[in-house]
Amino acid sequence: MDRWLGRRWVLAVVSLLLAGAVWAAVISQSDPIVEKSFAAVPVRVVGGGVGVRAVPGTVTLVVEGPSSLLSALSPGALQATATDPGPRGGLAPVRLVGPAGTALVESEPAQVRITP
Repeated sequence: MDRWLGRRWVLAVVSLLLAGAVWAAVISQSDPIVEKSFAAVPVRVVGGGVGVRAVPGTVTLVVEGPSSLLSALSPGALQATATDPGPRGGLAPVRLVGPAGTALVESEPAQVRITP
C-alpha cells in the first residue's frame, strides 16, 4: 500500500478521474439529456442533380440533446438530409444535420424515396 501512496502520479490520476466523474454527474443533473420532436422538417437531397427530390418532402424528427440546447432550438435550426442513391433514385435513410450536441433518435419516416 505504501508503494502506491508513494507514487504521486497515481494519486493525481485517481484524483482527476474522481473529479471528472463528479463534474459529469453535476452537469447531467443541471442540464439533463432530453428528447424533443420537430414536425415538418424539410428533407434536402444531398448529391442530387437538378430536379431530384425526396418523397415525402418533410419528416418528423425526434432529437436528443441537452435540455438547454433543445429548448432554444427552432425547427429551422435542424435539417434532414437524404443522400441520392444514384441515377435511378430509390430509398435513402434520413439523417440529421444539427448543432453539436444533438443526435437523431428517430425519423418518421425513417427513409424517403429519392426521385429523379
